[in-house]
Amino acid sequence: MPHPLGPPYYITTTRLVLRCWEPADAPALSALVERNLDFVRRRPGRQDEPRPLEDRVVEMRQRRAAFDVDDQWSYAVRTADEGALVGIVTLFRVPPNRVDIGFAGWCGAEYAGCGYEAEAGAALARAAFELLDVPRLYAACPPDDAAAAALFRALGFAHDGVERRLDDGVRRDELLWSLLPDEWEAGAPAAAAADARAFGVLGDRLF
Repeated sequence: MPHPLGPPYYITTTRLVLRCWEPADAPALSALVERNLDFVRRRPGRQDEPRPLEDRVVEMRQRRAAFDVDDQWSYAVRTADEGALVGIVTLFRVPPNRVDIGFAGWCGAEYAGCGYEAEAGAALARAAFELLDVPRLYAACPPDDAAAAALFRALGFAHDGVERRLDDGVRRDELLWSLLPDEWEAGAPAAAAADARAFGVLGDRLF
């Protein structure tokens, strides 16, 4: 069931704008993917990259459809000053009350060291705790993804363990992470996200 206060159709931070995807974003995302093709192909379900533009448009429409029915809050991450597309970040909602930041966010290699992923991730964590009132925020990443693990630690997540998986005879283990509301409130990322602002579809301020 859609949340009465969400989803936020865009979120602003100090340097970024997180905006829900539109079909017109397809060319910009395709260009970002092609500049980071080796990295993107290592992500789950992305072995078919680069996708034709018409397939990318379908992807954008699917992301927007999932967003509008409150299943996935997926955002294009753009710079606030020039509007350049730098990455993507997503919250997955799993009934009845699970929210997973998952393995869905990334920024282009050309923006490494800018801190954009942490800034966008902190804004999404704030949205999860303030708008969805979740008892725990989840995350997961492959064991060899040191960058994702470092990001989750920077956001205050605790490493809960390893989920061992075998998909079609291939090991695809995942590191599991979680963040509790009191840990979020006491952490530095919450203070960093204090200036973030979220707005609904009519431009109404959500936080």
